[in-house]
Amino acid sequence: MKIKKLVLILVSVIGINYLSYGLGGIDLRAGIFSPKMNVDGTIITDKGKKYDIQDTLDLDAFKKQNWFIDIGLPLLPNIRLEHQPIYHEGENQVEVPIDIGWFDIKIKAYDKVKTKVDLQKNYDLIAYYDFKLPYLTPKIGAAIKYVEGDLYAEAKKLKQKDHARIKTFLPMVFLGAEAAVPVIPLIAELAGEFEIKGISYDNSYYLGTKWLLKLRILLLQGIGAVYVGTGYQTWDLVLKNLPSGKANPQVDLHWRGTFMEFGLEF
Repeated sequence: MKIKKLVLILVSVIGINYLSYGLGGIDLRAGIFSPKMNVDGTIITDKGKKYDIQDTLDLDAFKKQNWFIDIGLPLLPNIRLEHQPIYHEGENQVEVPIDIGWFDIKIKAYDKVKTKVDLQKNYDLIAYYDFKLPYLTPKIGAAIKYVEGDLYAEAKKLKQKDHARIKTFLPMVFLGAEAAVPVIPLIAELAGEFEIKGISYDNSYYLGTKWLLKLRILLLQGIGAVYVGTGYQTWDLVLKNLPSGKANPQVDLHWRGTFMEFGLEF
């Protein structure tokens, strides 16, 4: 698997390099980053019962690799596609009965519940303008998030299982900024990036932030660079008035975690 990933990265490097030379005036950037994201928050049923997601489900952290492609177009807005798969598993013994409402099973007290959050189709399509200033590049635009996947639950003692399907589009506002300072002239520079995406609707909202500190190493001045960096990102998702059969649960989830990023710019 590691060999396949290295081959994929090498092919991407060659492909982006040739494409950037062939298409004059177009800036290209691509990268992969490996996050470690922990999740916490609450689930509230229509009966007002509130469950802490970690005390109840004990979900593990996920470490799925993410990737993005960013295309800078003359006069037109820049286009970026991001893939951020989400996957959690958990198993825990509950002390109180649970009837979340998404599932056709009721988990009794002191039963073991096995859960899985599989939202690996999590894509962001962003269109934005950047304004290049000395040492600073503000960014502003709009984005669409597409999320598709399943939530699974299984009651061990009752030997019942069920799953709920999620498929939705979320329009978002996108803001960002990058600041860069030369470290070794003509060889490297240190850059910091901040990005925020979010939407609020019908008492629900999504908010994502990303901080990245990277060292950009210039391969050829004015042509391209490779960079490595580390950062911290957060996702906040609050959903209310969810249609779900017998109940309308609310979710208030928060992801937090660090990541390493490797990227190419041409």
